[in-house]
Amino acid sequence: MYRGIYYASFSLILLLLGCSPSADRITNQLNKLASSDLSDILNDMRDRNIDSVLSSEPSFVIHDFRLFKGDTARMFMAYAEVRFFYLKSIKLMQVRKYRYNTLAGIWERYDIKLKHQFPGKTSNKIKKNINLKKSNSGKKENDYMDVKVNE
Repeated sequence: MYRGIYYASFSLILLLLGCSPSADRITNQLNKLASSDLSDILNDMRDRNIDSVLSSEPSFVIHDFRLFKGDTARMFMAYAEVRFFYLKSIKLMQVRKYRYNTLAGIWERYDIKLKHQFPGKTSNKIKKNINLKKSNSGKKENDYMDVKVNE
């Protein structure tokens, strides 16, 4: 009896490892989710009648994308940080962090923040080149300040 359970669990593990999704499929799912999130953000702003502050060209950028392998990929196979730009005169962007749940085969949102973009440091036109600078103390400094969102 135990031998049958052992072989069944072993074959299930091999099946799960063999059926892991490709990086292209994971990225396509993330793009669809980010597009859906952006439209939800815009609809929420319009529902609250504060659409006058919306940008004429709202967009998002996948700022950080990582695929995990080995033991780390058992639970979460990928990580992504997506930045949403949708305000025209206020230099804020929304940063959402996602992780790809390997067993469920879906992306999970686990962190949402607003970050302030200081004038002169970066612009919305250069979204893919976010500069991280090293200070004299060796710590990384970026040109964004964290602002918590109360949900």
